[in-house]
Amino acid sequence: TDVSDGRQVWAGEYEQDLKEIFQVQSEIARKVVTALNVSLLESARAMIDKKPTDNMEAYDFFLRGNQLYDRATAGYPRYPLAADLYKKAVDLDPNFTLAQVRLSIASTESYWHRGKKEEDLAASKEAMNKAMALDPDLPDVHEALGSYYYHNGEYERAVWEYNQTLRAKPRDSHALREIGYVYRGMGNNRKALESFEQAAILDPRSGVTYMHVGTTYELIRDYDNAEKYLKHAVDLSPDESMIWGFLANLYIRRDGDVDAALEVLRQARQANGTDFAAYEWWNTNLLAGDYSEALQYVSEKSAWGPGAVNFTRAFIYGLMGDAEAERRHYELALAELQDLDLDELNY
Repeated sequence: TDVSDGRQVWAGEYEQDLKEIFQVQSEIARKVVTALNVSLLESARAMIDKKPTDNMEAYDFFLRGNQLYDRATAGYPRYPLAADLYKKAVDLDPNFTLAQVRLSIASTESYWHRGKKEEDLAASKEAMNKAMALDPDLPDVHEALGSYYYHNGEYERAVWEYNQTLRAKPRDSHALREIGYVYRGMGNNRKALESFEQAAILDPRSGVTYMHVGTTYELIRDYDNAEKYLKHAVDLSPDESMIWGFLANLYIRRDGDVDAALEVLRQARQANGTDFAAYEWWNTNLLAGDYSEALQYVSEKSAWGPGAVNFTRAFIYGLMGDAEAERRHYELALAELQDLDLDELNY
């Protein structure tokens, strides 16, 4: 379908055994290319015809990993869960290059989001090296390298690797979004916005991409555009708690309007249930000065780092003037942290 006018360009029906799924995918891709009357580079044609794996069970784990990874912003614990599924895929087929790539990327994200555990970084390196040995020219291998360099603060190398991916796959919205993250990490918000907006054009159904467009507009203090894009992101992905949280925080930062922020979160809860967006609820109630209400949303179920729940409770009790409860929870937080290497914590 031509997205500019809704005109159907090509359609087809296929009935095949699941084992022939890759053959069907390749045939569909070739017919779409023909219908669009476009030319492909030889490398792109080779990618269309190449089977990722002969092991359908491995491919199933790969797809399940992709589904979890793509939803990981709704809860960072999903990154290691996705990594576990990719690991099952490569255990079944060690030559499944794309699964090695995704295992590397998911392990890198796990490293970044759950306390910089060395075993996650080691898993990322191992999978990345295997992918490079299997198919060093695969564009996705450069994406794994870009992720690794970005999360280790080597921003220029990360941009270079992501650009290698885009050279082979210029319409890769994920690589464009990743470049946006890198530029934002470098403090170049204008370049980041350019990348995020290009990614949103290529993937107009991605609420997470529009979220990053909105939050980057907020960073450059274009609050009206920030509101527009965050509202659109909520419409696309109403089950993403982070998007609701960013929209609520926008009303506080732009207008100092805590009531408007709380109304956003009430809408989020109405759409998703009573336990939705607990972090955003406690934070906004804290800003509203409703400390008792804020305490209700500081839960052990939260995906925060060690000691964070008790530390947050202690902080709120301090604001309430309850010195005894404040001290008790600080001591509980300290007990959780005593056996940890503080240099490895990341929250």
